[in-house]
Amino acid sequence: MRLICPSCGAQYEVDESVIPDGGRDVQCS
Repeated sequence: MRLICPSCGAQYEVDESVIPDGGRDVQCS
């Protein structure tokens, strides 16, 4: 799964298995 920061545009590839069914809050580094 690709996550894109709406503030700076940074893109991260994240394994979907680490995201629970209810979702997860993340913060751009």
